[in-house]
Amino acid sequence: MFKFSKEEKEVIKKNFLDKISRDVTIYSFWTKEREGLNEMARVILSELEKLSNKIKVKEREFDPNGELEKKFNINFAPCLVAVCEEKYFRFYGFPGGYEFPVFLDVLAMISSEEMEVGEEVKKIIENIEKPVKVKIFVTVTCPYSPIMTHWAYTFAILNNKIDVDVYDVGEFQGIAEEYNVRTVPKTILDDKLDFEGAIPPKVFAYCIKSISKEK
Repeated sequence: MFKFSKEEKEVIKKNFLDKISRDVTIYSFWTKEREGLNEMARVILSELEKLSNKIKVKEREFDPNGELEKKFNINFAPCLVAVCEEKYFRFYGFPGGYEFPVFLDVLAMISSEEMEVGEEVKKIIENIEKPVKVKIFVTVTCPYSPIMTHWAYTFAILNNKIDVDVYDVGEFQGIAEEYNVRTVPKTILDDKLDFEGAIPPKVFAYCIKSISKEK
């Protein structure tokens, strides 16, 4: 059974979990078809729960008509949803590999709303008035995917008009094919604008702003 080493636990607590200032609930929505991934998520989330009294983990089998699924706009499973009061973020699949540090970082950001973002970028995002849907396709083995994941979640925390879905292509190949994903990360804004690779946060922010202004 997977367990973090003593050294890994110390790093996770110091760099991420000790920065969580308010209670965060992690909902794990699972399906019987992905039992291997379900078990991995169960073990790792249990470890995180033991490392921080600010984290609570709740598991449930995915129900497309379920109340929580509708509340958090969950359309597929497996899916993790981290919730702190009125703010939440989704990850379809499990954020392992290169995505794991981003997942931990966002747990801290969503609870404290403290994040490192330049004033110009922050102003662009905070002034967006119309909703924008951001889809990001990643793989947990890609070192560039976390860059886009990090900024997308950061922008969503800054402005609730920005709604983010991150998909692990390895778990959602059908959806990736539907959106013609050939390389990762691939980012799609409102199903109108898409681009591949990692881009600077300022450029990303302006792309979201331009889509919002079209409405």
